[in-house]
Amino acid sequence: VCVGSTALQSSVRHQHNLSRMASDDRGRSSDLINRLQTVLLIILGFSRSAYKWSRSTIKQSVPFVTIIIKLFLDFVSTCLLLTKETACMILFGAGPLALLVLVFSGAAIVGFFLRIAKKMRWREKTAHQLGLDVAALFMKTVFKFWHGQEFSGIENIPPRGGALIVWYHGPMPADYFALIAEVQYLYGRQIKSIMDKFLKKIPNSDFFIDKLGCSCEGREGAVKHLKDGELLGVAPGGSREALFCQDYSVQWGKRTGFAKVALEANVPIIPVFTENIREAYTLMRSLGFLWRYVYEAARLPVVPVWGGYPVKLITHIGTPIYPGPNETPETMRDKTKLAIEDMMRKHQCRNPSTWKALLYRIRPRHTGGTDTIDV
Repeated sequence: VCVGSTALQSSVRHQHNLSRMASDDRGRSSDLINRLQTVLLIILGFSRSAYKWSRSTIKQSVPFVTIIIKLFLDFVSTCLLLTKETACMILFGAGPLALLVLVFSGAAIVGFFLRIAKKMRWREKTAHQLGLDVAALFMKTVFKFWHGQEFSGIENIPPRGGALIVWYHGPMPADYFALIAEVQYLYGRQIKSIMDKFLKKIPNSDFFIDKLGCSCEGREGAVKHLKDGELLGVAPGGSREALFCQDYSVQWGKRTGFAKVALEANVPIIPVFTENIREAYTLMRSLGFLWRYVYEAARLPVVPVWGGYPVKLITHIGTPIYPGPNETPETMRDKTKLAIEDMMRKHQCRNPSTWKALLYRIRPRHTGGTDTIDV
């Protein structure tokens, strides 16, 4: 009996130990699982935070990276454009100089006749007129040969009496010199011209200024010429329109000086626009901010220009605009601007290029609604 009870007690103790060990194992496993869950939660939380941080960082850095890439591409594009334009300027830079030589040649012809008149004791006025006629024939021939120069509406220029000719200023005034020669050749009338004061700084510019009727006179001098029955030419846009207009647009701002002159002298305004004038000469577009700053600061038109390409030029001369009884300078300015813009819209090609203008000399273009520019 004693042996049996002892064995039973041992068996009970053994089972108790086994159950206790099993519960300890279950506790250890549960604790391990809890720790693993905690670690996983920590890893997931860190990963989520890292993902959110990286996402926000990328969003914030994308605009900066985009700006850097854009600046780099702009720099490369500017360098390529500057290289191209420098090569063109080296190859075709003699074009503007040739125009300047042509103008000086016309003035030299007039000066030659004046010197002959002085030696031969002719009347200076007669010699001057004869010299202007010969110079006009010479320049007319050159422009006809090189640009196939034509004039539409030349009958709108009055054969007598005063008139103010308002013209659109291209990169170089080749078309305006051609108009001066044509009017001198047809009517024997000299167009006096209001020019930029900067031109007086050109060496020996007084030579052609005196011979070809150019002046920097103000409002009073202009009114006097018109009241004396002379023709007077002016480009209200001036150098700003010539140098910084990349397309065909009238850039007069709020200028009304020419309209005040026409009203005071009581003469008509004749609008003038030349087709393809911006394809005959080219201005440097790269470093535009530099040229604009120099011009605005010192009024020096130093933008590099080249060209003189033999493109087709057609000068369109609009119907005279007569001042009305209740006319104001602003309304006269607006009428003149609208007339020039209408000629642009009607005659100028929508997508102009030098190649198109060159081809125009061989195959004339039919002007129409879809082929012309929107002003």
